[in-house]
Amino acid sequence: MVLTSHLKNRMQEVNDTVDGRIITVADRGQVVMNAFFWRVCALLTVLFAMLSLYRVISLLLMQNQKKGRLPDR
Repeated sequence: MVLTSHLKNRMQEVNDTVDGRIITVADRGQVVMNAFFWRVCALLTVLFAMLSLYRVISLLLMQNQKKGRLPDR
């Protein structure tokens, strides 16, 4: 009987320790995924801004070439 209660106490300690570690790992994983998400959003924003800028510049160059301001190749 004493051995059983000691074993139950020890098992409860192990379970509490493991639960604490699982919570810690889950929290760290959440932080990593949050940082990853915001970095990907920032990267996509920069990419679309650069593509938009490229398109505007190419349209301006085509207009200038049609008006004769730039030589044809």
